Amino acid sequence: MSRDTGFAIADIDSGLFSDPKVVALARRLHDAGATAAHVALYEALVLGSWGSGDRLTFEEALPAWWMEDASEVRANLTAVGLLGEDGRIPAKAWEAWFRPAWDRREARRAKGRLGGLAKAGRRSITRSTARPQGNSARPVPDRAGISDRSDRPDYTDSSGRPLPTANAFPPLHQDAVQALEDATGRSWSFVSHASLTQYACLVRDHGLDDVQRAFAEVLDGESALPPAYQLITSATRILEPIG
Repeated sequence: MSRDTGFAIADIDSGLFSDPKVVALARRLHDAGATAAHVALYEALVLGSWGSGDRLTFEEALPAWWMEDASEVRANLTAVGLLGEDGRIPAKAWEAWFRPAWDRREARRAKGRLGGLAKAGRRSITRSTARPQGNSARPVPDRAGISDRSDRPDYTDSSGRPLPTANAFPPLHQDAVQALEDATGRSWSFVSHASLTQYACLVRDHGLDDVQRAFAEVLDGESALPPAYQLITSATRILEPIG
């Protein structure tokens, strides 16, 4: 699990068992044991998606201990609206629960970064003012010791959230991030750290135009947009064939 995208602890609805969709599932199955199994696999999908920071498919999140065919379970969960037709948690429900948690965490991280900069600035001021004031003395640096960032652009998306410059190397510029979002149909913020790093290296090594052409080749003939990790891995195989 990527620390920067997934969560070790998920926000779970305490009223799940009385949710109208779960009640509809119970009435559809008329079997308490089968209902419990369906809900368990649904919760495995919810927890797996929170852990990865992305909406996994039902099949991707199946626990290793589930030994039976799960196609009927998926069909029943889809029929009552707990899953979308793509086998994932519906986007609206995902955004309603995951996005607030993501925003709270990013706000905490931003506050911590600002606190760290302020602390570093105070230390710089202390060191500068403690120097003897002679010919060798150096002036107290401007902006409390914080270096000028005017020569380094801030990469943000259309809503002002920072792009993944700290976690993917080299930094992803807005055009590269937009290309990834267009190809996957979802925000870059739901893409795993490992996939972002792989994508950034592809753009660095081959250029955005070649990467987009590889995306187009992968998507040709596909009826639905694949998950980001699958798209990036397939593009890598095209651009960097083994042997």
